Amino acid sequence: MTGKHPFYLPNDNEKSYIERISKDKIDVLLEESFERWEFSDLAKSLIRKLLARGITDRYTVNQALAHPWITRRLDDPIPLTQNESNFQLHLEVKLKGAQQLMLVLAITQHGKQIKRKFNQEKLH
Repeated sequence: MTGKHPFYLPNDNEKSYIERISKDKIDVLLEESFERWEFSDLAKSLIRKLLARGITDRYTVNQALAHPWITRRLDDPIPLTQNESNFQLHLEVKLKGAQQLMLVLAITQHGKQIKRKFNQEKLH
């Protein structure tokens, strides 16, 4: 993106470079690189997901190739990693459960109202 490796510093040699990127947290190095170079938000998104340490936090080849920065279809949604997809599914399941609970409560409340009304009519 810049023609230079994002983590390479001017005074680096091969040994110091490998040592630094092996020991340091990749997030810190990324943020330092993003401060040094001007990257678009889409480019930052792609780089972060390509360099994530956890395999389920990292893009697959297909996800990377579908990223809007690569496809240049800038309005397309940014692909989710496996962890992001799992979390989204978890939230959808929780939301569905809450919706079902609300429905049961509404039906129960409505049933109580009908029963009260029926009992009142029965008394008159």
